[in-house]
Amino acid sequence: MADKEETNLADLLAKLSEQQQTIENLQRTVAGGPADMNQAVKPSWSLGLSEDEEDDVEKMINGGGKEQHDEVDNEIAILLEDIEKGPDYGAEVLPQIAESFRKTVERPLTKESKEKLKLALKIPSNLKQFVPPKTNSEIWKILPSNARVVDIKSQQTQRALGEALSALSMIASTVVAHKTVIPKEATSSIVKLALDAGNILGDQIQSLNSSRRQEVKKHLNPEYAGICTSEIPHAEWLFGNNSADMRLYLPQDKCDRVVRKCSEAVLRPHMSVRKLAELIGTLISAVPATKYGLLYTKQLEQEKAAALEKSGNWNETLILSEDAILDLNWWISNIPGSFSCLHQPDPDCIITTDASPTGWGAWIEASDIKTYGFWSGASRDFHVPRSL
Repeated sequence: MADKEETNLADLLAKLSEQQQTIENLQRTVAGGPADMNQAVKPSWSLGLSEDEEDDVEKMINGGGKEQHDEVDNEIAILLEDIEKGPDYGAEVLPQIAESFRKTVERPLTKESKEKLKLALKIPSNLKQFVPPKTNSEIWKILPSNARVVDIKSQQTQRALGEALSALSMIASTVVAHKTVIPKEATSSIVKLALDAGNILGDQIQSLNSSRRQEVKKHLNPEYAGICTSEIPHAEWLFGNNSADMRLYLPQDKCDRVVRKCSEAVLRPHMSVRKLAELIGTLISAVPATKYGLLYTKQLEQEKAAALEKSGNWNETLILSEDAILDLNWWISNIPGSFSCLHQPDPDCIITTDASPTGWGAWIEASDIKTYGFWSGASRDFHVPRSL
């Protein structure tokens, strides 16, 4: 009996010792500090992959390692720094004033209220700069619908900021107009507060102008991107009032490429139809920034179409005519200083033309004059649409 009790006691002591060891191990783990906790620990589960494959999965899930996490975390910390530290509150305003202003950020305005405020807060005639600039018509007409919607919403926000600026200007103007009956200190304080608030709102309007330009830039060809520069001041129009003076130039490398290809064609007018098509493509890509450039591709187009009609083979060799060589020389001479104006004046007369393998027609829109005719045998053989 005594031996059995001694055995049970020994087992109990062994279990207590085992539990004590487990507790000590847990304590060491918790007290190990950052150095121990930062050590990579392999999970007890597995995806059934090799070590290299598991490393790849780890990179996919965790973004490629601690360094990248630290970089992202630092960026987020910088962005949230001002928000997390909270505002530096000032002195309290009167309770009834606080209650009224608190409602402005807690409840949305109804459509009717917005309309009433627009009527009450009309922009002063000598502060037309508060009106949001419109997008220049030359640019507006080429923007897709979704880009127009984004721009209109930005204009609506700017309009609201402009109305708020109008209210501040009216407050300052009213106070100054009655400065003889208002204490000097109060007049100065009110005007200063109005101007300070105006500076904040005005800065937001300018930021929105810049954001609008950057949004529009996404939908422009690189050749047009220069008009989005901050060097062009905002005015009645988002991209400046002097759009007639905005000029589009070819990048220098593209200009050099056009000159090089045209020079090669002039020196070696024997080329394949495919080579001529490539040359025409290069010239067409330069047309947006080359005034009258499209006109000097027509002869080349005709000779390409005629050669293709004759042989049906893109690898067939042709010889450029003297007229085509003259057009290529025009490109060589004019492309270095070429440009195209963003603003195109309205035409005095619009002539609509069309042609087919059998005939042609034209219509002058303003005077409703029409004319048409049929190709002669020789003209029919030469006519470009025959190859289409």
